[in-house]
Amino acid sequence: MPRRRFLAAAALAGLSVGGLSSCATDTNDPNALSLWLWKNSADPDLLAKAADGIEGANGVTLASNTIGGDFKSKLLTTLAGRSHVPDLTFINSDIASYFPNADQFVDLYPLGAKDHQAEFLEFKWNFGVTPEGRMIGYPMDTGPTALFFRNDVLEKAGLPSEPDEVHDVTSTWDQFLAFGAELAKADEGAAITPTIQALYGQVMSQSAKQYFEVSGAPIYDQEHVQQAFELAVRAHEMGVSANAQNSTDQTALLGNGKQACQTHAVWWVVAGPEQLAPKTKGNWRVCPAPGSPGNNGGSFVAITKYCKNPEAAYKFITWLENEENEITSLAKMFLFPSRLDAIESDAIAEPYEFFGGQKILEVFAESAKGVPTMYLSPYDALVSGPIVDELTNVEAAGKNPAEAWSDAMKQIKRELDRAGAL
Repeated sequence: MPRRRFLAAAALAGLSVGGLSSCATDTNDPNALSLWLWKNSADPDLLAKAADGIEGANGVTLASNTIGGDFKSKLLTTLAGRSHVPDLTFINSDIASYFPNADQFVDLYPLGAKDHQAEFLEFKWNFGVTPEGRMIGYPMDTGPTALFFRNDVLEKAGLPSEPDEVHDVTSTWDQFLAFGAELAKADEGAAITPTIQALYGQVMSQSAKQYFEVSGAPIYDQEHVQQAFELAVRAHEMGVSANAQNSTDQTALLGNGKQACQTHAVWWVVAGPEQLAPKTKGNWRVCPAPGSPGNNGGSFVAITKYCKNPEAAYKFITWLENEENEITSLAKMFLFPSRLDAIESDAIAEPYEFFGGQKILEVFAESAKGVPTMYLSPYDALVSGPIVDELTNVEAAGKNPAEAWSDAMKQIKRELDRAGAL
C-alpha cells in the first residue's frame, strides 16, 4: 500500500503508525480468554457455558465484557493503545471499515475456517474476508430483508392485503411505487416508506455492485447507484414517502397506521412494530421485498492479534456458531442465522403471533438465500453519507434532484480525496 493510503487507513481507524509498544490483553489469566460484545448481541446462557470452559480447549474459559456507548470507537482506541485488548471481539455489520487494519486481527483461514465455508451463506462469509484474502470476521447473525405491511390498513383501502397478493403487485420497485400511489389515493397520508433515504438504502442492499470494486476502483457514480437515487426521488415526487425525518415521527407512523409498508431487515420485527407499536399486534404481515433479496445488518466475531490462545478462541467461535447454537440464538435473542442448516431447520417454520400467526421467518429465510455476493469497502460510508444527506435535502427542503446528485458527487470526491481512497 502506498504510504499516503497507509497513513489514511491508519487515521481512519485511529491507530498509531509508530513502532509497536508492549501490550496486554483484557485479562492476565492465561487460561481465560476475554470477549467484548454489546448488549443483546449474544445469548447470555451460551456465553455462560463458555465461561465454565470452552469445549475442547483444555480448561480455557471465557470472560465476556459488555461494552456500552460507542463500541467501535472504544475497540479501536484500545487496539491503538495496545493495552487491555480483548482476546476476541464481536464486530458489527461495518466490518469492512476494519479492513485497513486487518493486521490487528488473526487470519481465521490458517486456523481451519475454510473447512466451514460451505456451511454458511456465501455473501455473509465473504463480508468477513479482506480483498487480500484474510478472513478477520466469522459469521454470526445476518439481516435479510422483506416487505413489512399492515394488512388491516391495506384491506380497508380496498387493496390486496394477504402476503401472496401483496407480493404479486409489488414484486418490482416500479410496481411498489405504483402500489403506494394507489394507497395514498385511498388513504390520505398513508406511506410506503418513512423517508426516501430509507428506500434508497434498501435498494442498494440488493445490489451486487456497491460503491467500489474489490481492486479499490470507485464505481459510486455509475448507473446502479444513480438508479437507486432516482427511484428514491420518484417516491418523493409521487407522494408515497412520509417525510418522517426524526425517530419520534417514525414511531408515531407505526402506531397510527399511516406507515402501511416498509422494506426492512428481519431484526426490525422486534426493533420496529413489536417494540414501538405493540398495540398493532396481529395486523402486520411480510412478503418478499420489491426488487430482489437484500441484506441489512448482521454481526461477526473476530480474534485480535494479541489473543493469548488463538486456537482455543477459534474453538469457541466455531462452537458458538454451530447449528444448534444459531437456532438457540434465533429462538431466544431473535438473531437470524447465517448457517444454511439453521436457516433450513424446523425453527424457521414457527408461526409468529405478532404477525397474525404467519410463518414470517420462512420469508426471511428465502431472502437470505438469495442475497447476492457483494464487496463492501472501508470507504462506503464516505459515499453513502453525502448521497443520503442530499436525498434528505430533496425530501425535506425541496432541493432540485439533479443539483442534489451533482453536489453529492462533489462532496464524495472531497471526502475520498481527504481519506486517501482515490
